[in-house]
This record gives sequence, C-alpha cells and structure tokens, in this order.
Amino acid sequence: MIEHIAFLSLFLFVYLLISARLEKTLVSGALLFILVGWLVGPVGMGWLDFPVGGNGLSLLAELTLAVVLFGDAANARLHILKKNHKLPERLLFLGLPMTLLLGWGIAKWMFPTFSWVDAALLAGILAPTDAALGKAVMTRKEVPAPISEALNVESGLNDGICVPVIVILLALRLDSGSQSGLTIVLTFLQKVGIGILVGGIMAFMGEKWVKLCFKRQWSHPQVTSLAVMSLAFACFAVAESLEGSGFISCFVGGLIFGALCKQEEHLDFLSSEVAGDGLSLITWVIFGGTIVGQSIGYLTWQSFAYAVLSLTVIRMLPVGLSLAGSGLKMKEKLFIGWFGPRGLASVVFVVMVMNRELLHGPAIASVSMSTIILSVVLHGITANPLVNVFASNKGA
Repeated sequence: MIEHIAFLSLFLFVYLLISARLEKTLVSGALLFILVGWLVGPVGMGWLDFPVGGNGLSLLAELTLAVVLFGDAANARLHILKKNHKLPERLLFLGLPMTLLLGWGIAKWMFPTFSWVDAALLAGILAPTDAALGKAVMTRKEVPAPISEALNVESGLNDGICVPVIVILLALRLDSGSQSGLTIVLTFLQKVGIGILVGGIMAFMGEKWVKLCFKRQWSHPQVTSLAVMSLAFACFAVAESLEGSGFISCFVGGLIFGALCKQEEHLDFLSSEVAGDGLSLITWVIFGGTIVGQSIGYLTWQSFAYAVLSLTVIRMLPVGLSLAGSGLKMKEKLFIGWFGPRGLASVVFVVMVMNRELLHGPAIASVSMSTIILSVVLHGITANPLVNVFASNKGA
C-alpha cells in the first residue's frame, strides 16, 4: 500500500506543478491520469495492483464529487444566474428527462438482452454531466456568462437528480420489479427533499458559525478552506445517513453557503476547490487501473457505437429541443449540447452497479467505461479549440 501512496503522491506533485502548461495543450488531466492508471495497473505493466475494492473506490469517488459539487456551487455567480435562470431550468427539467428517455430507448434497441431496467440503468449512469471536466469551458471569459453558469448549474444538480433514479432502478432490478409506482415516486421525492433540506440547514448553520468564529478571532484564516471542505463532507454524509441525496445536499449547501458569505470570505473556497481537483485526479488513476481493466474484456462494437451516440444524439438532441424558443443561436445550442462531459458521477454509478453483481452488470460497466473515456478524450481535446472558435465568432 505504501508504494501506491508514494507513486500517486509523486505523480500528483509533478503534474500539479506543470498543470498550467498542460492546460494549453490538448491533454486533459483526467485523460492523462486514466492512461497512467491503465499503464501501471494490473492490465498494463503490472507495477501497481491497486488494492481498492468496489466499496473503497465508490467512497473515494463519492467524497471527491461531494467536494467538487460544493465548491462549484459556492463559487457560482448567483447574480448572473438570477437573470438567466431559465437556461438551467430548461436543461434540467426538459433536457435531462428527454436524455434519460432517449438513452433508455436506444439502449434497449442496441442491447436486446438487456431488460428495460438494465437499459434504464445505462441511460441513468451516462446522463449526468461533469463541471470539473468542463472547467476549461466554464472558466473562459470568451464564453458568455449565462452559458457558462447554465452548464455549471446543470452539471451540479443533474448529478444529484440522477442518484435517486439509479437507486430506484437498482431496487427494481434486485426486487424483480416488485416496487409499486407510488413507492417509486415517494422514494424519488424523499431523496431530493431530504437532500435539499439537509444542504440548506447545514449551510445556514455553517455560515453562521464561520462568521462568529471570524468575528471573535477563534479561527486561523489558513484553515478555513479545510473547514469548508469538512462542511461539504458533512452535507453529503448527513443526507445519505437520512436516506437522502448527498449530492443534491452538497450542491444546494454550496449555493446557500456561498450566497450568505461576504465577498472577501469567498476566497476561502479556492483551496477546497483545489483539494477537490486533486482528489478527482487520484480517482481517475484508480479508475484507469481498476474499472477499465475489469471491463475491457466486455467491449463490443455496440459499446463503442452507444458511447458515440451518448455524447452526440442522446445528449445534443434533447438539449436542442429543450432550448427551443430560448433565443439562443444555433451555435450556442450546439455548444451547450456538446459540452456535457461524463465524469465522477458516472464513475460512482458504475461502481454501484458493479457492486450489485447484476447479470448484465459487466456489460453495463463496459459501455459506461467506453463512454466516459471517449468523453474525457473528445471533450478534453476540443475544449480550448472550440472556445477559441466561439470567441472569434463572437467578436466577428
């Protein structure tokens, strides 16, 4: 175990010091770390046999996603979002359901051996988008603020919305479809409702405690970022322990906490965001060395074809339909539709499916793995070039 820690720490140290230079290239951090994990893992050169079981990887990915969601939400530009709230509303309440339905239909057609629940699980795993992987787009000044904030809010909330969907589908699969329609609706409302409630309460109380400690000089400014990261973990853990959605709790908590804090205190989120980025990179290494290795034997041409469709038709068509009448130009709709990368939430969902040892679990994981890797590659190499094209067209 100590050798693995040494390798990951040294590699992360080297990467972080040259990350600014790599951001100007076509190689994303996630892609690089997946490749490294695969190369040094059991299926590659076998230098490292990652001793991370399904539960360990799932916990690491979940806690990483919790920090990323909380930090992204806390840094959201709410004054812009208030003026342009209709875009994320369209993407979440129209685009996401259509993406789930279209993904389910195509999966059932392409994989006839899948049950309708298996096909729906695959669609649910690949529906969430990842703000961390799309950061090259969302942080560029060339991208209009309403579009970048819409993508940020969508990626933050659709993770949490898809969690109860996945949980319900897994319950249906394991219980042979014995769940009633009313039970399904109540479970969904419970997950979302508890997540919102816990996130709101903990953020409100946490912000009051931060202000009190600052006012009375009980805390050191240097450790505030660690406190914020701990609050993100707490939002996730408390909501999950109450059978709510920890991801929704983190995003809602981050939004409220960031809105309540003063502008100068907002800087304290930066360090916790960096910590989330570091955990994300480690997760990608382990993903490359474990899930990729376990699923690669199940790859088929249908897996690759569905991965391509997932990143294009299944994502972009619902986005285009949901944004009809929004006043956006076609290039802006295509831009939003393309930048829906698959990331940590999909990794978490894949591990959840693999831990249940479903009949078609390995096949579902294989298709999901293909899509995640293809997303990391394509979205990584197209981020900066397409933003530059967008910027030049904007100035024209």
